Amino acid sequence: MAGEAIGRHHEGRPAGMGCRVMTRARTPDDLATPVAVQISYSVKQAAAATGMSEWTIRDLVRRNRLAARYAGSQILVDAESLASYYNSLPSERQVERECAANRRSA
Repeated sequence: MAGEAIGRHHEGRPAGMGCRVMTRARTPDDLATPVAVQISYSVKQAAAATGMSEWTIRDLVRRNRLAARYAGSQILVDAESLASYYNSLPSERQVERECAANRRSA
């Protein structure tokens, strides 16, 4: 694998702990190896990936804020939709600025 450590470990220490670590150079085979891309998440996986609750994920699907498909009764949340929704959320700083502005105007 690209970047895998090769060489010896000294005195039982893991690589990088007081010993020199060399990595194997990438080969054309490494670059041609297809990478599996996750196209959907279960509700539990989507919740874990975003830090939101499973209830919130289900509610977002119900309100069509997240695209989903169904495998029987299992909800499969579209990975691109989940990433897009997550990236649309305000950062903490934006929220703090809005709160500060509201306090000044009140």
